[in-house]
Amino acid sequence: MAFDANTNYTSGGFGLGVIKAAYDRYFELALRHAPILRDIADKRPVQVDKPGDSVTLSIHGDLPVVTGTLTENADVTPATLPPPTPVTIVLKERGNAVVTHKLLREYAMTDVDPYVANQVAYNMRDSLDYQFQQELIGGSNVRYAGAATSTATVTDNDVITSDDVRVIVTKLRGAAAVPRRDDLYGCWIHPDVAFDLKKETGQAAWRGPHEYTAPDAIWRHVVGVYEGAYFIESARMHNDTDGESGARVYRTIFAGQQAMAEAVAIEPHLVMDGKVGQDLLSRLYTIGWYGVLGWARYREAALWRLESGSTINAA
Repeated sequence: MAFDANTNYTSGGFGLGVIKAAYDRYFELALRHAPILRDIADKRPVQVDKPGDSVTLSIHGDLPVVTGTLTENADVTPATLPPPTPVTIVLKERGNAVVTHKLLREYAMTDVDPYVANQVAYNMRDSLDYQFQQELIGGSNVRYAGAATSTATVTDNDVITSDDVRVIVTKLRGAAAVPRRDDLYGCWIHPDVAFDLKKETGQAAWRGPHEYTAPDAIWRHVVGVYEGAYFIESARMHNDTDGESGARVYRTIFAGQQAMAEAVAIEPHLVMDGKVGQDLLSRLYTIGWYGVLGWARYREAALWRLESGSTINAA
């Protein structure tokens, strides 16, 4: 009896019916940048008098320095106490949610619930980090790199230099801003901006001292500690094409203690109650996140922003 290739080979007949493409039931998550910025808000309300949709914090001023001397047998002229400086934080509802259906969980080739929960949890941290940064980058203390004089005049060649770091750290110290870690201020910098700082040449540049005293930073390609600041590199740092001729402008943040304040009525958290409107058959499943909180710049003197371009953006 002749061999029927069309029936018995894997490319036809019986083979087509029983051999199918295989799928990995384990799904990987998308690449993510770790949220980091909300940690800058290290000031919280201490004695809130009542619930409300906003909370006002206050900073006492100091009396003027006495420049003269007392006159014998003459009373002093009483000084006037300065009014406190108010800082108001507006609390707002923040959240997001997704809905899945019972059939999705029945038909899916893998267990979808852990993936949905993971994505919602990350979305919470991702969204809060973004919203926090919008308040953070609005500070009044700003320096423009290179020849730029405003955001609209920044070009790719207006890059960060060691002198920019030295000037801003000096400004922070001159304003009595309290360092965040030992005697160091924090710096949050985009990798594109850090690239230009690390490639700067000259005796007063980053690379020189690291070659002799901290070569590990060169091998690991990290800024590390430099000129009075510790550096945290993250692609989450705000950047936009709002420079000259659409050049990308990067915002680098320098901060001391209490640069930002946060007020929380309801701490952001995951919500998994399964309720979506009128669902009599309980087929719909919801998972989301919710919180009531707000932020404000608390001590402007402890917060500086450097706006620059990056040569790597034009590469």
